Amino acid sequence: MKSSQKIREDLATKLKSEKGRDINCDGSAEVVNELLKNDLIDELTISVVPILVGNGTRLIKKGRPEQLLEFISAKTFETGLTQLYYKHKTKY
Repeated sequence: MKSSQKIREDLATKLKSEKGRDINCDGSAEVVNELLKNDLIDELTISVVPILVGNGTRLIKKGRPEQLLEFISAKTFETGLTQLYYKHKTKY
């Protein structure tokens, strides 16, 4: 039986190789980390929420290749939420 990690990796690789629209992944640090680790992300939106938590799941984990990002833009909301938009620098 395949691990859930291998299933996510296989699915992302399959979807990325097909023609069609963009693939969006909202949330799930585990899925995003797998996509980063396998160099499958072209653009990245990082949301900064104005809450400091004591613990949680890290979005950026060890064991992935270094990836250069190019800043696209930022958007700030009245709630204090800030979204940072980046694209994968070496793919464009």
